[in-house]
Amino acid sequence: MYMVNLGKFSAFRKKQHEIYDKFRDGKLKAEQLGIVSDSFMNKAGYLVLIKHPDEIAEPVARFGERIGAEVPAAVYGQPAIHSTFSNYGVIDLAEGVEFSRDGDLEKKLLPAVDRAVTHHDDSVEMTYPKWLYNQTTVIVEGHTTPGFLSLAERVQAESLWEGVALGLPWGAHITSARFLEKRSPEEISDFLKLMKEAPRLGVNRPQYAEVGYFSLTPKGIEYQPIETFKLRQTI
Repeated sequence: MYMVNLGKFSAFRKKQHEIYDKFRDGKLKAEQLGIVSDSFMNKAGYLVLIKHPDEIAEPVARFGERIGAEVPAAVYGQPAIHSTFSNYGVIDLAEGVEFSRDGDLEKKLLPAVDRAVTHHDDSVEMTYPKWLYNQTTVIVEGHTTPGFLSLAERVQAESLWEGVALGLPWGAHITSARFLEKRSPEEISDFLKLMKEAPRLGVNRPQYAEVGYFSLTPKGIEYQPIETFKLRQTI
């Protein structure tokens, strides 16, 4: 069994907390200065991810729809609700152009993730205490057990053996929406009120990892799974 180094997991959590703290600072800026368009837009690429069960994905997707009704935003529908292990081959997507799959890459990436999942049996548990937003993005703050990072590292190692260099996740968050246009504090007053009604999410013990590809445009994120892998969870 591959076990994550506790020092690495401590560093992972430290970085994650730092980014969540930046979101909290960004929340104050959004309330004082308003929102702006997210620069991560018109992109496409591959994703290696944790797939969330319906009891997590459904309320996140429904609340995302409510966010999109209050402010211009690209929202994540239920099929796209996830926590990212890594993205790969992300490109700028020209208007009207569809993402072109890379068969040679998939022949390397899919067996690598399969091996990583097959030989990983450390438990992965995730909790979501709060929703966060800044001037560009809405996320659900996520916290997780060391098994999340150990699986991500195993995926990275197996992929590198195939010649595919994947990055590691900065956190266990879920992205809900990315803002599309600049709006003043007065124009987002209903959004600010809405965020006080964000749903509470329970503890999540995910059962699947997945490889797929996405395209993110102002219309939203389109995600297509390629292969799903059952996680081995210890009791």
